Amino acid sequence: DQILENAREVSDHGSSSFLNRNGRATYKLDQVIGLTFRSEWFGTTFDWIALPHPSGLNTWNHSTIGKERISRALASLRSHPAIAETFFG
Repeated sequence: DQILENAREVSDHGSSSFLNRNGRATYKLDQVIGLTFRSEWFGTTFDWIALPHPSGLNTWNHSTIGKERISRALASLRSHPAIAETFFG
């Protein structure tokens, strides 16, 4: 399952949790942007697709890899069954 593989890939890079105890990210943007993850919160299971914050403070989204990952994330959003059914079905 690709979602589980994505979680393993991030974990293999030393990120067993997405936030450290100070609330800071434990991953690099290119490790998560454009990938789909499955989580459970308060008994509800859901998929989430990481996107960068659009503030413009980070220039990563203007790099070649950043543009590629953002494009991949938007394609994943569009093709996700819940999005497709809600907006394009």
